[in-house]
This record gives sequence, structure tokens and C-alpha cells, in this order.
Amino acid sequence: MFRKLGYAALAAGSVAGLATAAPAQATTSAPAGNYCVGDIKGGLIGCYDTKREADRVMANKRWIPLVIFFDNTGYSGKRLTLGHARPCTATLSDVNYALPDLRVYRWNNRAGSFVTRNRCDLKGYDGFNYNGDRFRRWVDHDIRLTRWNNDISSFKLS
Repeated sequence: MFRKLGYAALAAGSVAGLATAAPAQATTSAPAGNYCVGDIKGGLIGCYDTKREADRVMANKRWIPLVIFFDNTGYSGKRLTLGHARPCTATLSDVNYALPDLRVYRWNNRAGSFVTRNRCDLKGYDGFNYNGDRFRRWVDHDIRLTRWNNDISSFKLS
């Protein structure tokens, strides 16, 4: 059984009266299952053994994928798909979604490659809350993340 963990719940240290780890501790163990899905505004939904199971959860939630992070280069390894109810806009002049801390999904400094979906482009940061070094431009995919391999802590989608 997997329970949804939102950022506020992690920060507060409880979900419906159940004790949970603080964000700094959440990075110590990765969720089980190769296909993780989360709502970009609501936290991790679950991790599943097959892509089919993960796709079924996304279809039942009636939301669309916005970005998929992969553990390894070459779009391989475990993956985290983050989505929401609506796509990004077609312009880069606005930020549609922003995530200040990937520890919520236990994916801080973990991505080896990524691809965006539904008109989104990503700008990654090596610090929490969009601090530190950042991508020089908006990007819709990166198969290697050469400079950024295992070094994204927060990001914005436009």
C-alpha cells in the first residue's frame, strides 16, 4: 500500500496522524517500483512495478504527464513522471509550474536524463528554491545531462 505524501505533510512530519520523514531524511531511501508517478502540485502518488500500472493510475487521476525524469542517461532506469490537469502554455514568457524541492518525490540530485511533455520546457537548478547554478535556457529534453547529471534539486516548467 502506498500513501500520498505532499510537501506540507513532509515538512510538518505527519500525514493523517501517521509519522513521516522530514524532507532531508526522505532522500535516504528511494521508493520501491521502477515507475513512480506524482502530481506536480500534490506530491508522490505511488511507485509501481510496471509502466502499465503507472499509466492506469495516471488515467484514473485524469491528468497528463508534464515531465519524466530518468535515473540514468539515455532515458533509462527508474523513472518519475510528474503531471497535472492541464498542459503548459506555448510560450516561454511565463512559468506554468514550479517545484522548489525534489526531495518531496525522493528525486533530489537523482536525474540522469529527462523529457518534457504537453508543450512544457524545463529549467533546472542545482539548489533548492531555484537557487544556485541553473540551465542557461529552457529545454524540452536531455538524454545525458552532462553537466547536470544527478544535480537537479528544483525546477520550473514553462
